[in-house]
Formats: sequence, structure tokens, C-alpha cells
Amino acid sequence: MHCVVPGGGISPDGSRWIGCRPGFFLPVRVLSRLFRRLFLEALQKSFEAGALQFFSNLEALRDKAAFAAYLAAAANTEWVVYAKAPFGGPARSCAIWAATPTAWRSPTTACSAWNRDGDQILAPLDQEMARIVEGYVEQHGIRLALNDGVAGFEKGANDTLTVLTKSGKSYPADVVILALGVRPDTTLAKAAGLEVGQRGGIRVDEHMRTTNPDIFAVGDAVEVKDFVTGEWSLVALAGPANRQGRIAADVIAGRESRFRGTRAPLSSASLARRPPG
Repeated sequence: MHCVVPGGGISPDGSRWIGCRPGFFLPVRVLSRLFRRLFLEALQKSFEAGALQFFSNLEALRDKAAFAAYLAAAANTEWVVYAKAPFGGPARSCAIWAATPTAWRSPTTACSAWNRDGDQILAPLDQEMARIVEGYVEQHGIRLALNDGVAGFEKGANDTLTVLTKSGKSYPADVVILALGVRPDTTLAKAAGLEVGQRGGIRVDEHMRTTNPDIFAVGDAVEVKDFVTGEWSLVALAGPANRQGRIAADVIAGRESRFRGTRAPLSSASLARRPPG
């Protein structure tokens, strides 16, 4: 946490600025304990006003007694404060602070992630591996809303946003990041009656032929076999896509060329089958 502490203050009559003695405003030990008291008092007031939200493993702190015990433990812990003169002078520090988004400064900000049509994050991963990642991000205060895609946005007061989801829920936000990832567009393949796999890609054989032998498919839209597990995988990488295109061209030209498979992202199955060393 970064805080701007002025090196002085305005006089009682408001007519002038009174600077502190050369050096820092307060000794570091005094500053750390003063900051601890003021910060915990602000947390208590926010809790009483209902302005705090608790998620994941912090949900128990919604209880008044549990929150009080949490603050008591924090008050008995020695806080470490490192004070230094601002880079570029006070004017530069204030300019940076003024430009910092509200979401970075608010101690009550919560982040949410929505997955439009899946029960896990990181679709290429096995569910067992994805659950580990989900637990990690939830420990850092990120709420996961799986199987619930974003339907739209509404602008609120003070330039805030409200995220509307397909299930009818709404989430207030200061900043929204659209991290859509990659998904094969298989509309034409489905219309042509080609087989589309469980991961959403067009299934091809080692010659890059689809289930219609007269149609070839390559690149990010295809499912191929993982050469470690032998299972179907969807890997959107430039290297395999380039290789698949050249193999398809070879086969069309009558050459004997085949794709040996690719290495899918880390999965529990590949870990189990990985050779020693």
C-alpha cells in the first residue's frame, strides 16, 4: 500500500503552510503505529457502514464478532512502514496519485471474473488443474461467476459501470477488462456436417482431413491428438498451425506427410504419463 504523507500542514487560521523539520514528517516507528491506528479505525467505520464486502475464505468476517477479533489481532501486530522522500518531488507524487484509478486506491474493491459458458476457467486445462487455479485466484479476492456470461454494461453515476450478466445478476465496477481469449469459429464446419469435438474444434486426422475427406482444416480451429496422452486437444499456437498448413498442402499435392500431434497445455493426464526426468 502506498500513501502520500505531506511534510507539514496548513496553519490553524488557514493562511499559510507550516513545513516540518528537515527529514521526514514523523519517525518511522511513530508513523507506522499512527498509520495502523488510523487505518484500522477506518476499516471499523467502513464495516459499520456496510461498505465492506467479503468473499471466498474471508466470508466469515461478515460476522461482527469475527471482524472485531480480526482487527484486534491486526492491532497487536507490529506494522512495517518504509518511508522515503518522493521521486521527482511532491508535485510529481501528487500528479501520479491523481491519475491513479479509483479501483487501485479503494481498500474495499473486489474483482470478479465471468465465464460465459463453462464451469471452469482456462478451458484448455483439465478440470482438476483448473480447480487449483480457481482456488488461487479466489484466495486473492477475485470472485468467479462461472456459467454466466456478460450480457451488457450500464453507465452509472460518477463514471462507474454496472456489469449485467445473462442470468440477470448485476455487478458494480470501476474498471472492466474484456479478456476474451480464443474460440474457434466453426459455424461453417457445422453447416457442412463436419464433426466438431468436445472442446469446440473441428476434428481432423493426421493428414489434416476432416470427417469429409475432401475438406481439410488447419490452425486454431482444429482439434488434434495430444502426442503424450493420445487425447483430443485444442491448441491455438502459431507453430503447430504453420506445420499443419504445410502438411495439408503436402497431402493435397500427393505427398506422404502427416501431423504427429501436438503438446496440449498442462493437464493431470499428461503429468501422470510424463516420463521420469
